[in-house]
Amino acid sequence: MPSLNSNRTIFVASIALLEHLGRHLGVELPLGPLVGEAQEQRDRLDAAVAADEDAAGYLQRLESLAGEDRLTSGEELAGEIERFLSEQSREGGDDPGPFEGR
Repeated sequence: MPSLNSNRTIFVASIALLEHLGRHLGVELPLGPLVGEAQEQRDRLDAAVAADEDAAGYLQRLESLAGEDRLTSGEELAGEIERFLSEQSREGGDDPGPFEGR
């Protein structure tokens, strides 16, 4: 399953992979508890972003890039993510974030 590290599965990405694989194979793969887990994870992420002004600003920047007529390159996106994570680590946040416990 897609993850940021070995303990943090990104459930919506897992669902997308399983759905794509199912289409490729011509079968419908059972998603089991992944749908509920994905919604719970989305709710946690939404709450985390709403509670953090910096994260909300970062998300708005990413969404504005998506709304432009051009596609954002992988390098631009990676650069934005690296800047955000660097800022977060400089602030010394010990909070493991919304993926903790998954």
